[in-house]
Amino acid sequence: MAAPADGYARPSHRHRTGTLLALGLPLVLLAGSHPGVAFVLLCLLVVAARVVGVAADSFHAHRERKGVQRSDGVRVAVAVPWYALRAAVGALPSLLVAGCGGLLVAVGSWWILAPGMVVLAPLQTVEARSAGGANEDWVFTVVLCLAMAVAVLLAWFGPLSALTRFGARTTLVHVAPGRVGAIVLVVVGLALAAIVLFSLGDGAPIEWAPFPGPPPSI
Repeated sequence: MAAPADGYARPSHRHRTGTLLALGLPLVLLAGSHPGVAFVLLCLLVVAARVVGVAADSFHAHRERKGVQRSDGVRVAVAVPWYALRAAVGALPSLLVAGCGGLLVAVGSWWILAPGMVVLAPLQTVEARSAGGANEDWVFTVVLCLAMAVAVLLAWFGPLSALTRFGARTTLVHVAPGRVGAIVLVVVGLALAAIVLFSLGDGAPIEWAPFPGPPPSI
């Protein structure tokens, strides 16, 4: 039998800013070598967090209206496809803003740092000097990381993103509860960031897929 609806209090999950920053860092660094893959992963993570947020919000709202019922978990499990559809549609505004913001940073920087324009780290080759100067490759790697950082922030704080953040907090409190869980995830995030950062130093060319290629230099 259902408990009185007014006897249910929705749980409040504390913010896990440090954990989220540690987990977001590898994604930002990955954009330095694989910007397309990094943005696709960002989209998938945002939608996944939002699915949890939508499901958890519906779960608690139902209990607030009708009280605690034994079938609450089953009801949420059956409705997962509907929650996934809602999450995908609801994530579009913030992801579109994130994509546009990251694209503006990348395209603008690519134009400013094009050969013969602003040179921050001169490339010491005859071709670069004949073009009026050109930047070393690592400069554009940094640009891509900055563009991804902008995209992550806009996806996280953009339009209609409250349920995404709520879903992330809900996931973390169940997957890695307490201080020990937070420390473990921070260590994992920093370890992944170190691995990605190490791979950036091997001088491999930027892999743009699934993007068509680098921004045009005007």
